[in-house]
Amino acid sequence: MIALLFTGGTISMKFDAATGAAMPALTARDILDQVPALESVADVEVEEFSRLPGPHVTPDHMWRLARRAAAWLARPDVDGLVITHGTDTIEETAFFLHLVLTPDKPVVLVGSMRTISDPSWDGPANLLAAARVAAAPASRGYGVLVVMDEQILPGREVRKVHTEASSAFATPEFG
Repeated sequence: MIALLFTGGTISMKFDAATGAAMPALTARDILDQVPALESVADVEVEEFSRLPGPHVTPDHMWRLARRAAAWLARPDVDGLVITHGTDTIEETAFFLHLVLTPDKPVVLVGSMRTISDPSWDGPANLLAAARVAAAPASRGYGVLVVMDEQILPGREVRKVHTEASSAFATPEFG
């Protein structure tokens, strides 16, 4: 079984005509309804931790997230953990969790570069890929990972190298 910890980010956003901006609006259930293939990957349990845009993630939020992640990982029935996250601070949170969590179980952060209001929302595909990585026995022992745009990246070295491209994340110095 894998746990899905939802924290918000672009993956949870849609365009709000009243403000003219993308706003967190989708619940975990709303997002999961867009990923029916997830059922074939693993049994899942879901927790709605927060619904924040990436820039609103603070060090205090990261500490609280680390404590919740540790609680999920301590459960013997949990094989891996997926955390949805805003891309503006996903690299900082991934590095932080890499430092404070020491699980053998996979911890996979995932987000999206486009909202559900955009024609090519990448959230469902990224979430499905993240769940596959978290459920895979071969992912054990690698620490915190970031899965975006069909790439698996180490959380301790991932960088956002573009502000809008679907391939925004890389590990340019480490391959």
